[in-house]
Amino acid sequence: MDKGDYTKMRVKLEKRLKLFLVFVGCMATTLFWLNLIERKKYKNPSVERQQHYQGKNITEHDGTRIRHCTQKERLDHMRHYCNISYLATVKERMKPEGRSLINDDQRYLLCWMSKAGCTALKYVILETRGFNQEKQTNRSNINEAHYENTIKTYGFRYLKSVDKNDRWNIVNNYFNMLAIRHPFDRIVSYYRDKIVDTDRGSAHPGRAAEILRYTRPEIFARNSTFSELKHPQTVLGPPTFEEFMKWLYENRVVDEHWNFIIDACHPCAHHWNVILKMETIAVDGKLLLEKIGSNKTSIPIRHTHRNDIDMNYFEKQIPEYRSISGDIIEYLMKSYSTDMEMFGYGWDKQTNTAYCRIRTPSGFCC
Repeated sequence: MDKGDYTKMRVKLEKRLKLFLVFVGCMATTLFWLNLIERKKYKNPSVERQQHYQGKNITEHDGTRIRHCTQKERLDHMRHYCNISYLATVKERMKPEGRSLINDDQRYLLCWMSKAGCTALKYVILETRGFNQEKQTNRSNINEAHYENTIKTYGFRYLKSVDKNDRWNIVNNYFNMLAIRHPFDRIVSYYRDKIVDTDRGSAHPGRAAEILRYTRPEIFARNSTFSELKHPQTVLGPPTFEEFMKWLYENRVVDEHWNFIIDACHPCAHHWNVILKMETIAVDGKLLLEKIGSNKTSIPIRHTHRNDIDMNYFEKQIPEYRSISGDIIEYLMKSYSTDMEMFGYGWDKQTNTAYCRIRTPSGFCC
């Protein structure tokens, strides 16, 4: 092949390569816009809700009754979001361990979120194996259900303790349940239970002291007595919710009690059978109780600041957020955007209301 033929061939190949690159670019652009359209289609109607919500009945949206979603509707919504987002990548699918408790005899798996009823759920599960019910009301033993020794003693184990080669077999063949809660509600629950309620055996006095020292430095600078106290909140009182959020926001604190569902349970990596929402646990809890073989008729409520109404709602005003700045609210909404879109959660800034809404062909449901 002489030099002229070689040049002609190179020019021809370059033209074909350019055409190929143009084709790839067009396809990528098309897929990007299709993906964007799909995400907007399934995104929660937060803007509509802000325009129309004016203290209506909690079961209504624009005059349409909000109903309890079927499990198929919840799962379809979650799987659709997985399919149109980066979470459907190989990397995500290769993380099946999560915070999962497994029962090999009944072949079920439960992945829970901290501050999403996990203590109550664990107690109910352990009771089916003879766990002492009296310890449920003993506030000093409230953490016992979380101890790994307790889990092992009653014949359960965590998925993370299983050999990595066997985890996929469990995930693919067991009955998988996911327990979740609105992230804004989880944060407030942590503040109430761990920072304010100092009588609880599971309180975090060291963290409360850390928050006070961070948000009220002038007091500690002026008074050496406060500086020497291990737990200054015994004198100053607990930090306010505004102080707690300021500390969390400015230090970008990450904690299991308000971490992301996508990090704790890897929803796109499992084939889930049931999604248990604390907002509707009065109904959803029956699915869990039936699966684990419990003789209870409902999931017991353990925390003194909650009642039956709090365990079955589609939207809930959370007054603690009234004093929180717009920057912090925007930070939370951006941080939890994936969790909230995937599971139908939203936040109304005007009314400080956490809500649960999934758009379906037949209307909205939770």
